[in-house]
Amino acid sequence: DDDLEEMCPVCGDKVSGYHYGLLTCESCKGFFKRTVQNNKRYTCIENQSCQIDKTRKVPYCRPDPYTSSPESIMGYSYMDNYQSSSPSNIPHLIVELLKCEPDEPQVQGKIMAYLQQEQARSKHDKLNTFGLMCKMADQTLFSIVEWARSSIFFRELKVDDQMKLLQNCWSELLILDHIDVPCNNLLIEMLHAK
Repeated sequence: DDDLEEMCPVCGDKVSGYHYGLLTCESCKGFFKRTVQNNKRYTCIENQSCQIDKTRKVPYCRPDPYTSSPESIMGYSYMDNYQSSSPSNIPHLIVELLKCEPDEPQVQGKIMAYLQQEQARSKHDKLNTFGLMCKMADQTLFSIVEWARSSIFFRELKVDDQMKLLQNCWSELLILDHIDVPCNNLLIEMLHAK
């Protein structure tokens, strides 16, 4: 069973992990990443009937990372695409959340970008705070998965085992991710004390 390898559902190549909501190979991961980050849209000249495999990977005929899964929006930056919103339009809860993590400007930027996107989408509708919180949790989980994938020991596990670990402990990882340690130099102090 160790010799059995999972195949990418998009092109049939060897799966390298969970990328943008799908188990895919490195090539499709790179394609999805470029598509999302560069806001690319593709068209097909073959009436959407192209054969996709390891050697032929027609951009338009691959699954769209925008619609393939709800998680696909993670990691996408909207900052350049929307004008800044005024603070009075931002719900109080979100303003308080932004104050909680002043040392994480990247997270703040993503929250603000999502708010701007929501406001641009429908000027008259109230923002869906619960939906926004879910998107923020999705972004955090995406970061946690990327962190886990960078671990040497985690990479030695089979993809199936990696998936099971993450699926069974995602809530604990979210909690651990948000624990704030007030002493930033605690580890350094402990090392110098010995």
